Amino acid sequence: METVRFGVIGTSGWMDSFHLPAIQSHPNAQLRAVCGRNRERAEEVAEKYGCNAVYANYEVMLRNEALDAVIIATPEDLHYPMTMLALDQGLHVICEKPLALSAEQGREMYEKAEAKGVKHMIMYTSRWFPVFAYLKQLVDEGYIGMPYHGHFHWLNSWSADPADEYQWYYDPERAHGVVSEVASHMIDLAQWFLGDIQTISASLSTFVDRSQASDLPQDENDSAIILAEFANGAHGTIHCSTISRLASGIRHQDQVVVLHGHDGTLEVHGNAWASPPTAKIMGYRRGDESAQVLDIPDYFYGDAKKDVGFGVFTCNSVGTRLFIDAILNNSAIEPSFEQGWRVQQVVDAAIRSHQSKRQESLPQFAPVLGNT
Repeated sequence: METVRFGVIGTSGWMDSFHLPAIQSHPNAQLRAVCGRNRERAEEVAEKYGCNAVYANYEVMLRNEALDAVIIATPEDLHYPMTMLALDQGLHVICEKPLALSAEQGREMYEKAEAKGVKHMIMYTSRWFPVFAYLKQLVDEGYIGMPYHGHFHWLNSWSADPADEYQWYYDPERAHGVVSEVASHMIDLAQWFLGDIQTISASLSTFVDRSQASDLPQDENDSAIILAEFANGAHGTIHCSTISRLASGIRHQDQVVVLHGHDGTLEVHGNAWASPPTAKIMGYRRGDESAQVLDIPDYFYGDAKKDVGFGVFTCNSVGTRLFIDAILNNSAIEPSFEQGWRVQQVVDAAIRSHQSKRQESLPQFAPVLGNT
């Protein structure tokens, strides 16, 4: 295969600003078809990227177009049926996070993708931000030693005020609120750095009244706090919110990760959405006189400009471009549907814990089948 032919399902601003520029930037990828529920919007996106095939029905697109791969960026209740049909067609699949509405669905998606022998990726973008990629390297090299506890917080103000329009993130029929929209990113980072989560206690709250924008009987959560114990014994907290009042000078905002261990401490503040983006790592090792700033090595940026928050995704082999390279080179991918399924187990457990007001144990993960 010399060129990976893509179809995309979903025409949101995220698809337009993230996935499609990545496809366009890769010399061996081509956008062949665009599908969106609003045909006028789909035509607008397709024209912008030089694509002639436009659909309002994803089933028709997947069955009629000569595609190699598909990107699914839709509300999370649609991830399962769309992915399963794409896998039936033998397509490689990128699915936006969270993987599904339940861990059961996520496992089915993962196992079917493995059985079909196709490439599969869950889009946890934070892994490829240089600040977190370097943090992972430091942890793997033993900077903190045996981990004691980690704190994973992402506070933003995306939904701080009642919306004038319906937001599917907070529709319980379509999504699980902030615990899946935002916390799934931090759960993935937590397990990437510290290993599998073993038990959790969670509190999920809804603070903003969105009844004026919809007739939903109840909105999903907009603030989530999780207390976690990892399989290696480390403790952790995960706190995510989309309703925080934030401004310059407020320190505990954006994506914050703090890792403490026997030999040292690492603290990260990062915000790829800021202009310019922020990315700072402080480190302290046992025996040092004081904490110090740890400069992120240039190789984590590659050809990308440091003042462009998402620049690595159109310059380097990360995210969508990594997926394309994996198809062309038949190489392994992480995060795959397996990691998406594992995160979904934690999300499900958090919902159960909130409902029962009890600690929840996560099922022991099955042996890795082997990423394709």
